[in-house]
Amino acid sequence: MSAPPPRPDRSVNPLIDWITRHKVWSVVIGVVILLLVIGALSPSDDAQTAASATTRTPPEPTTTPLATPTQTPSPTPAMVKVPAVVGVKVEGARQKLQGAGLTVTDTRKKYSHQPHGTVLSTSEKPGSRLEKGSSVTLVIAKPFPKVPGVSGLSASVARTRLKRAGYNVVITKQTSSAPAGSVIGTNPGAGSERLPGKTVVLLVAKPAPAPPPSQSNCTAGYSPCLPEGPSDYDCSGGDGNGPAYTKPGVTYRVIGYDPYGLDSDNDGLGCE
Repeated sequence: MSAPPPRPDRSVNPLIDWITRHKVWSVVIGVVILLLVIGALSPSDDAQTAASATTRTPPEPTTTPLATPTQTPSPTPAMVKVPAVVGVKVEGARQKLQGAGLTVTDTRKKYSHQPHGTVLSTSEKPGSRLEKGSSVTLVIAKPFPKVPGVSGLSASVARTRLKRAGYNVVITKQTSSAPAGSVIGTNPGAGSERLPGKTVVLLVAKPAPAPPPSQSNCTAGYSPCLPEGPSDYDCSGGDGNGPAYTKPGVTYRVIGYDPYGLDSDNDGLGCE
């Protein structure tokens, strides 16, 4: 009878014996392989450093500010004093202003009783200071217009002349011995100061009205009627000696010649 095979010495490698007995060797091998795979797939520190270097934001470039050019300060403008020229003729005022370094580019006229061409005011107060070369405006006196003389002219010609002078014209007819339709005067009169736009009245002649036809049986010149025939009339109740007398209490209007002298006080009424 053969002897049984010798049993392995368990004390030689207890770890292997334990793994064999417990059948965990396959698990250990799998774990080792898994760790090796993970180590192979993980990037090295050098690779991570290189990757971070490639993704790092580059620093912004620095720019050097441009140098500001040096500006030359503007020279201070020269100032001059405005001379007093009110009351001076325009040409003298212009020369005086130009001599002070100023110019006159505009003049305005205003109606005034001051002599024509006299400076009435300036746009800048005398004594004030202006930049040399500045402009000053002058206000200059001009005479008031006057109503032209048109007496003796026809109404149409006189009206045209007045309108050209800038006036409104109103025509009024007035009884006169002058030729009918001719101008016998104006209101205001010729030579009067009158601003344009105002009204001037033309007085135009018209003939006197024809006297009423005389009544054949009345004395001309009296109203009411005094019958013709007697050589004289005296006021009734007066001290006249007739031979005829007016009607008692009647006042007669004398409208012409007073042959009987009834209007003793020349007020146009007889026997009042």
